[in-house]
Amino acid sequence: MSDAGLGPVVEGALAGDPVRPSEGYEPLSDDIRLLGTMLGDAIRQSEGDHAFRLVETVRRLAVDGRAAGAPPVDDIRAALADQPLSHQLVVLRALDWLSLLVNTAEDVHLERRSRFHRSAGRGARPGTFEAVLDRLAAHGATSDDLVRAVDRLRVSPVITAHPTEVRRKTILEVLHRISDLLIERTRTAPDDPERATIEDRLGVCVLTLWQTALLRLSKLRVRDEINEALRYYDASLFETVPALMHELERRAAEHGATVDATHSIRMGSWIGGDRDGNPFVTADVLTMATRRQITTALERHLAELFRLSRSLSMTERLVTPTPALSALAEASGDDSPFRADEPYRRALRGMHARLHALAAHLLDAGSADVPGPAPAVERPAYRGVDELLDDLDVVAASLRTHGADGIAAAEVDPVRRSVAVFGVHLCGLDLRQNSAVHERVVSDLLRQAGVTDRYLDLDESERVELLTRELQVPRPLRHHAAVYGEETTKELAVFDAAARAVARVGRAILPHYVISMAHDVSDVLEVAVLLQEVGLATAATSTSDATSQLDIVPLFETIGDLAGAADTLAALLDHPVYRSLVDSRGGRQEVMIGYS
Repeated sequence: MSDAGLGPVVEGALAGDPVRPSEGYEPLSDDIRLLGTMLGDAIRQSEGDHAFRLVETVRRLAVDGRAAGAPPVDDIRAALADQPLSHQLVVLRALDWLSLLVNTAEDVHLERRSRFHRSAGRGARPGTFEAVLDRLAAHGATSDDLVRAVDRLRVSPVITAHPTEVRRKTILEVLHRISDLLIERTRTAPDDPERATIEDRLGVCVLTLWQTALLRLSKLRVRDEINEALRYYDASLFETVPALMHELERRAAEHGATVDATHSIRMGSWIGGDRDGNPFVTADVLTMATRRQITTALERHLAELFRLSRSLSMTERLVTPTPALSALAEASGDDSPFRADEPYRRALRGMHARLHALAAHLLDAGSADVPGPAPAVERPAYRGVDELLDDLDVVAASLRTHGADGIAAAEVDPVRRSVAVFGVHLCGLDLRQNSAVHERVVSDLLRQAGVTDRYLDLDESERVELLTRELQVPRPLRHHAAVYGEETTKELAVFDAAARAVARVGRAILPHYVISMAHDVSDVLEVAVLLQEVGLATAATSTSDATSQLDIVPLFETIGDLAGAADTLAALLDHPVYRSLVDSRGGRQEVMIGYS
C-alpha cells in the first residue's frame, strides 16, 4: 500500500484511528487519514458495515504482519475463507483504492514539501537541478563545463502500453481533482468554513471512485492505447516538460552558464510501433499513431498561437516594436482596422495562419479539418518548425526592447520551448520487431528475388557476407511479380508506412528500430536491408557511403546474448558498411539490454 516509512501513517487510514506520523510528515499523515476515512465511509454506504469490518480486519493483519516482519498470509486466508466472493472482491478493491489514494497524497505532499523548502530558504533539495549543479560547481566544474554537460544531456521518457491498461481516463481525472482539493485544503485554516466544503467535495470524489470500475470490461485495442497515452500530454506533459527545461536553464544561469536545454528531453513511445508479439500493430495502426501524434502536437501549438494573438494586445501608440516584428505584422495579411495599431496581434495571426497551413499539409486535410480555430487570414505554410521558432524569437525579442521582459518570459518563452520540444511530431515512436520475423521476411525477399532459396540454412558468416553484398547494391529486392507470404506482406507494409511518415514529418517521428532477441551481426544487418528496401537507408556504393534515417538498436535479452554483446557490437562497428550507417546517424550506436 505504501513504502515502509508510511506504515504507521497508513495504519489508521480506513478506520480513522490516531496515527503516529514521522517528523515533517504530519500534513501527509493527515491527508492519508482523511482519505482513508472517506474511503471507509464510502464502503459502509455502498457495501454495509460487515464489508467494512472485513476490509479493516484484513488491512490490520497486513499492517501488523509487515511491522512484525512476517507476512500474515495464513491469517488473511483464514479471515477470508468463509466470506462470499463478493465480499472478498470488496477487500481487493478497497486495498487497490487505498493504495491509489495514498500515492496521490504522497504526490501532493512532495510538491508541498518542495514549496516549503524553497520558501524557507533551506538550500537545494537532493534530486533537484539546483542540487546537482551546486554539487558539480563544488567539485570544480566551470560554466563552460556546465554548458558542455547540458549540451550532451539526453533524457527520453518512453510511454509504453502498460500504464494505459490500468489507469482509465475517468480515474485519472478524479485523482487529479483529489490532488487539487488536497492542495486547496492545505491553504485553509482548520476552523475555516471553506475547509468543510472542500472536504465534502473530497468525499464525493472518493465515493465516485469507489463506485467506478478500476478496469474496463474489455481489453484496450492498440488504437485505444494510443489515444489513452496521448491524453497524458494535455494532462501534464505539455506543461511539465518545458517547465523542467526552463528550470535547468535558470539554475545553470545562476552558475554563469547560458544553456539551451530544449534538446535535453525528448519524449518517446512504443505504442503503435511495437510489433513484437502483437499482431494488432499493423501498417494502418502505425499510420494512425503517427497521425494522432502530429495532430496532438499541432493542436497544442495552434491553440497557443491563437491565445497569444489575443493576449499580446500592445499598441504602437504606447510601445515601439522592433523592425523585425513590424515586418512580421506587415507580412501577416491581417488588414483589420481594429488591429491596425496592434502589431503583435497581427504578427501572431499571420503565424497562426502559417502553422495552420502546415498542419493541413502534414495531415493531408482540408483547412476545416485542422483542429482548433480557423485562421483569420490565408498565408503560405511554414516549411518546418524552425521557421516558427524564428518568428517566436522575433516576438520575444521585440517585447524585451520596450520593457515587456516579464510578458516575453511568461507568455512567449513557454510556447517557444513547447514548440522546440514537441515539434510537429510530439514524440519519437520506436519501431520494434523480433529478429526471427526479420530473418523470415529477408529469406522470403531473397528467395523471390532469385538471390537464394536457402538463406535460413546459412551459417552466421555466410549470412553476413550475403547481407553485406545486398547493402552495397542500390536496387530493391522487391518486384511486382513476386507473391510474398502474409508475414512478409504485413512487415513490408509497416516499413512502407514508416517511410511515408519520415518523408512527411522527418526522422524525429521514428528515431529507432529496436530488434528484440538480437543474437548476431546478421540480425542487425537484416534490418538494414529492410530499411534499404523502402528508402530509409541507402546502399554503400563506390561514390557514397551507406546512410540510415533510423538508429538500429539491438536488444540483447538472453543470458548468452548479454554475455556476447560486447563481441557482437565490436564486430558490428568493425563492419565497414554498417559503420557508415552508424556514422550517418552521428557516430552513436544505441543498445538495449533486458532479460527474457
